[in-house]
Amino acid sequence: FAFTGNKFEFRMPGSAENLSDCNTILNTAVAKELKGYADELEGAEDFTSAAIALIKRTIRDHRRVIFNGNGYDESWVAEAEKRGLLNFKSAADAFPHYVDQKNLDLFAKHNVYTSAEIYSRMETQLEEYNKILHIEAMTMSDMVREEITPACIAFENELAGTVNAKKAAGVTGGMEAGLLGKVSELTEELYTKSAALDEAVAAVPTNDNEKAAHYYHDVVISAMDEVRAPADKLEGLVGKKFWPFPTYSDILFYV
Repeated sequence: FAFTGNKFEFRMPGSAENLSDCNTILNTAVAKELKGYADELEGAEDFTSAAIALIKRTIRDHRRVIFNGNGYDESWVAEAEKRGLLNFKSAADAFPHYVDQKNLDLFAKHNVYTSAEIYSRMETQLEEYNKILHIEAMTMSDMVREEITPACIAFENELAGTVNAKKAAGVTGGMEAGLLGKVSELTEELYTKSAALDEAVAAVPTNDNEKAAHYYHDVVISAMDEVRAPADKLEGLVGKKFWPFPTYSDILFYV
C-alpha cells in the first residue's frame, strides 16, 4: 500500500504476488464498519437524521486520514506523524502487526481467520521475506566474486600492458595509468564491501523470523547497497568487451 493519505493504492505487484490477503483485510474491515452502521441505523426513528449524524461523526472521528496535498512529499510524512498515523516503511516493520490484538479480534469476530491462522500467516510472510533477501544477497556475492571481479582484473591486465608498452616506447601513458589506478582502487573497494556482505549474511539471527527480518532490512540490505556503489562506478569504467552483464544502455536501447 502506498502511504499517500485517504486512499489505498495497489502498486504494480509482480505476477508472483498474491493480493488475496490485501483484499481479505480490506473486505473484513469494510464489513465491520458497515455492520456497525447497519446496526446503528436499523432502529432509528428518523433514518435521514440518523444517517446525517452518522456521516458527520464518521468524518469527525477519521478526519486525520484525509490529506489533499502531495502524498508523495516528505511534508506528508511529517504531517501524518503529527496526526498519529502509522507509517511502516518496510515489510519487516509491517508483518509483525498482523497479530495486533485488534486484528485478531476483527478476524475472529467475522470468522475469517483464527488467531493461530493469523500467527501462521505472519510467520510464513516473514520467512518468505528472509529467504528472498538471503537469495538476493548471495546472488550479489556470487556475481561479484565470479563475474565482476575477474572482469575488472582482466581489464586491469590489459591497461597495465598498455602502460608498460607505452613506457617502453618512450610515451607516458598517463591516461591509461590514471584509469588503471581508478579501476584498481574501485576493485579493491568492491572486494572489501563484498566480504563485508558475506559476513553480514553469515551473522543473520536464527530461530526468530522477526529478528531475522529486521536484521536483513537494517544490516544486509545496507551491505548490499555498499557493494553496489563501487560496482556501478566500475560499470562505467571497465571496457564493454570485459563487462560480463548488459549495461543500462544495452537494456534500454539495444534489446
